[in-house]
Amino acid sequence: MSTPVDFSARQNSPQSLERLRASSHYYGIAKAILGWQFGLSVVGALAVSVWVAVVPAAKVWGVLYSILISLADALWLDPWQSRLRTLGAKVQEEFDGGLFGFPWRRLQVGARPGPEELIASARRFEGNMDHLKDWYPTAAGSVPYPFNALICQRINVWWDTELRRKVGFRIVLVLLVTIVAVVALGIGTRQTTEQLVLTTFAPLLPVLLWCVRESRRQFDAAKKLESIKDTITTAWTEALQDPESASPRAVEIQSAIFDHRSRHPLIFNWVHHLFRPEGQETMTQMADRLAAEVAERR
Repeated sequence: MSTPVDFSARQNSPQSLERLRASSHYYGIAKAILGWQFGLSVVGALAVSVWVAVVPAAKVWGVLYSILISLADALWLDPWQSRLRTLGAKVQEEFDGGLFGFPWRRLQVGARPGPEELIASARRFEGNMDHLKDWYPTAAGSVPYPFNALICQRINVWWDTELRRKVGFRIVLVLLVTIVAVVALGIGTRQTTEQLVLTTFAPLLPVLLWCVRESRRQFDAAKKLESIKDTITTAWTEALQDPESASPRAVEIQSAIFDHRSRHPLIFNWVHHLFRPEGQETMTQMADRLAAEVAERR
């Protein structure tokens, strides 16, 4: 049986931390692009909307801005962000594979990142190293494979689901507030329906589209994660009865997690930091409880 000390040493080894730095670097750039998307689609569109409301003659420029930003987002920014997100997910897969002994599944994950890429991207990491240490609760190290992997997969999926629901609901709230504000502005300035559409709604189109798209993506991701969590729960029950039979299930679950990481929307780091204290405590307690279940069965 592994020990928490061994597990902690493995996930905090120079090689593991290099992989986490590289993954965080790719995700960091992708989130920076997400910030630009948010700024141009939401903040910029709101500013243009106010400008058009003050200067109605500028409505043509407002509509042009909306069209150009929507095209730039769909044709350039979103594909760029997607490519970096996939790179980050691949390097994260390297970290998990090294920690739990998962084989590299080329058909699901694609080509393995080259060592040159890992070294270069890890060197460019400028974040806080303390956030990378003890990536998973050390309690997972007190149990052997596949229990340790299933514990980490479960808390990973649970935390991501919680975050996405919180973010999704807040984006919907922003959407509703924006619509109400626009209607109130139209009524307050006694605009006709045509004026309201051309001078206010048209410049705000990127905001509305961004809110609808991102909220739907977050809720879809949470729904997918719930399905993965159900599979983990079933695999956990099987593992308690027959650990050997559950080993392949852990690999299948990891493939589903990689697919989620590479396809679903990102969440800003400040959102993670905002909710992390409560989530960290819950994840630690969950890991302790699941490890205790294993100990009781042995």
